[in-house]
Amino acid sequence: MIGKLIERAKAAVGGAQQAHVGFLRMVASAIVAHGHSVSVGLCQGYSAVLLPQLSSPDSDLGSISVEAASWLAGLGVISNPLGAVIGGTLAELFGRKTTLLISALPYVLGWLLIAAANDLYWLGLGRFVTGFAVGLGSISYVYVAEVSSPEHRGTLAATGPILVSLGVLIAYSLGASLSWRFVALAAAVVALCTGLISVLLPESPPWLMAHGREKKATEALSWLRNSPDKAIAEVDAIRLMEIEKGEPQTAKENRVKEFFNTIMEPCVWKPFFILVTFFFFQEGSGIYIILFYAVDVINEVGAGDDEALVSISMGVARLVMSIVGACMLCKFKRKTLAATSALLMTLVMACMSAYEYLFSSFAFEDRVRV
Repeated sequence: MIGKLIERAKAAVGGAQQAHVGFLRMVASAIVAHGHSVSVGLCQGYSAVLLPQLSSPDSDLGSISVEAASWLAGLGVISNPLGAVIGGTLAELFGRKTTLLISALPYVLGWLLIAAANDLYWLGLGRFVTGFAVGLGSISYVYVAEVSSPEHRGTLAATGPILVSLGVLIAYSLGASLSWRFVALAAAVVALCTGLISVLLPESPPWLMAHGREKKATEALSWLRNSPDKAIAEVDAIRLMEIEKGEPQTAKENRVKEFFNTIMEPCVWKPFFILVTFFFFQEGSGIYIILFYAVDVINEVGAGDDEALVSISMGVARLVMSIVGACMLCKFKRKTLAATSALLMTLVMACMSAYEYLFSSFAFEDRVRV
């Protein structure tokens, strides 16, 4: 009797250790895939480093107009949609992991173009290429969702914004003491390291299953879960989903018609338009203006010579709150968190606007310090 109890206890401990190792592998894979998000943050925060230095009298590219500055900031995001569309196509054809590896190339190329630029045109081209890479690498969120277990999927997806915030903080911190060219070189090194370490990732099991590579999918899941039994169970579940959504070869000519019938279903178009509206207002809330023009905005509100320190403080605050938000996902509803975030941002932006409106005519030294 005692011997059986000891065997059961050992089995339980062994199972717990096995699950723990599998959890760590899953988390490590998600963080490596989201390493792309650090480069996204570097792209977002780079304008706040680049534009003030180009506007200074000792800029090696000469004076820069307000219009040229706005183009340099905008070119980093204009190419995002193009990269996202091409990235989605590549991910379906060649796999999520391969697309993540490919996305490192335009990152490195774009940052090197920026670092070596001898005029604004090459600088703009570099910004466009890095913006394209941002869209291309957005497939990392799909990869993380497909390798994560359902109970950890939300939390692991939230590590993406955390690492974006880390990238913004790195850009602000480096820009406080280094030339914009050296910051670009540092960003190229980050992108290269991200691409190299992504080689170690397993391919997405659902993608492997969808392309008839069941053995590879089982091997990938066995490594991710550290359990062959769990891997077989998940492969069976994926196979069942593929069967349920599959269609006979004779019905494929009706695919376009069925697609339009599907998107006309209320369960499809209602959440689609809700999300489009939500993201429209979120993107227009002013957060990217603050990110791209952080130093200029801080100068406008009268930070004096402390704009670098204040911008770094903003980066730290964003990083900390990203971590807090990820932790809150386990306790609060997504809708509640989104509404609270929107209300707080409305309040803060209103206070900043009111301050600038009331004190814009005052000299910096005469303004009320907050």
